[in-house]
Amino acid sequence: LVIPGPNGSRIIDDTYNASTPSVLSALGLLASLNPERAIAVLGDMREMGEIAEQEHKIVGRRAGEVADLVVTYGDLARIIADEARTVEGRNDGQPPDVVSFSLDQRTELVAYLRQELRAGDVVLLKGSRGLMMEEMVDALRADAGYGPDATGADAGADPVRPSSGQAPGRGAQERRPALAAPGRQEPGHPALRERPPGGDRGGGAVHPAQRGSL
Repeated sequence: LVIPGPNGSRIIDDTYNASTPSVLSALGLLASLNPERAIAVLGDMREMGEIAEQEHKIVGRRAGEVADLVVTYGDLARIIADEARTVEGRNDGQPPDVVSFSLDQRTELVAYLRQELRAGDVVLLKGSRGLMMEEMVDALRADAGYGPDATGADAGADPVRPSSGQAPGRGAQERRPALAAPGRQEPGHPALRERPPGGDRGGGAVHPAQRGSL
């Protein structure tokens, strides 16, 4: 679902879940929209076991090819960030800008996007269900002056949808819950580039695959 975002940007809300094929599909949609600036906000893909590192690298390479800015959320997603930085991107063959946030930096990530997004941007948000990234979308959508109306339809929604196998019923006709306060979050690593609000600078070690509920 493509919806209005802050400051004249647009949001691809594909936050329901994340697997390698569904994330690659969503990145394909981001590329097909050919925005002035493409931004991918990608969270951990959980429950992958021993293939987690390989699968996150695959996503990282594709994200680096199609996005001007890659923002990652979570420890496993840091693998995406590291891989994206090695790719010849869409901006004159240069790697994309990369910023990483740990799971205890949800508020900082939203604040960073509020400051960063501008007219002409299209931003994709996608991650495993357990990350509850739809709450980030709700916060950004509220900034744009949109929200569920009395019938539950999203005002200003674009019918373009990611082909990522979202659960039936999620989309323009679903009434979404109000933004909840951030829940318990795991400690993580600092950000990779210029420090965003509340973020840190520097790289982090690649964590082993972790299991978590979707």
